[in-house]
Amino acid sequence: MTAPTVRDGRTFDWSARFDPRSLNFRAAAGVTKMPDHGRLWSHGPVLDQGAEGACVGFGSAGAVAAAPSSRTGITNSYARAWYARAQRLDEWPGEAYSGTSVLAGCLVGRQRKLWTGFRWAKRPEELAAGIVDDALGPAIVGVQWSEELYEPPASGLLPGTVRLDPQLGHCAVLFGYLPAWQRGAALEMEMAQLGLLEAWRAAREPVYPLLNSWSTTWGEGGCAVAPASLVRRWFDARGEFALPENRTKGARMTSTEQDTEDTTAQEGAEEQTTEERPGDTTLHLRAEQLQEGDRLLDPPDELLQESVTVRGAPRMVSGWNGRRVVVITTAGTFQLGAADPVTVRRQQ
Repeated sequence: MTAPTVRDGRTFDWSARFDPRSLNFRAAAGVTKMPDHGRLWSHGPVLDQGAEGACVGFGSAGAVAAAPSSRTGITNSYARAWYARAQRLDEWPGEAYSGTSVLAGCLVGRQRKLWTGFRWAKRPEELAAGIVDDALGPAIVGVQWSEELYEPPASGLLPGTVRLDPQLGHCAVLFGYLPAWQRGAALEMEMAQLGLLEAWRAAREPVYPLLNSWSTTWGEGGCAVAPASLVRRWFDARGEFALPENRTKGARMTSTEQDTEDTTAQEGAEEQTTEERPGDTTLHLRAEQLQEGDRLLDPPDELLQESVTVRGAPRMVSGWNGRRVVVITTAGTFQLGAADPVTVRRQQ
């Protein structure tokens, strides 16, 4: 895992993770031609990651807020909490680094039951077919960025021949696909409302509307148009192109999730410090070091709890992938890997 790149006040920390098993979960493996019809999925609020990294969290959150999920209450804090969870699920040990993969971000969505799985596109034609598919929709993409993309042209059309920089890894959402523009196209009004109609016309090739997380000051209200020529170059540079499937439609963020996002967003600062309150310490421990009375600040999502208190000493059991720790808590019983790091607030 390499350190993130910081350029002109922006942090780039998407890192590709390739799993050969993904070839068994393709979006449209047999498709070799661009669809002759297009589709736009309405997107949610334009988020702003500021000078921070965490783009995978913001890209994933953008996909959750977009149709067909159309989940409300998605905020910058929600996106940062998603990113923190993704770091725990990726393949790099610990969390003392910046950056994660689209794969890890998709695993968070599955863990939170916002989708049942995700499909992968391995070529632009397959990506387009997946985006227009009712069962899939907007794509979460991790790609090599370019300094030329820091500020799109006034037209909103991203250039198709930029010099991609392997050190600038960024995550965004492609919320639509449109074939090359033709007069009288049914999607003209929707593109005009986004301020991207002229970009579509100027492209003279198929395009993918893109939602960024650099506030509404980037592009046209936070959006731009990626031409197929640029998307193809992103594929050639081994980007990640994921399409969640069976998304939870029309779901609203619960108050428990709101509490969890606020807690997780603050964890980075809490984990390495001792709180000022007497006898109350926040620290990192391995799962096997849990004690009765410890309070876990980042419990498994299925418990739907902001924190849980251990009730009874954990016991070691034999199980899948070596030893596991069964933790009995006031919120339920669950398992952690014996070597999993957990954030604990311990009363002294």
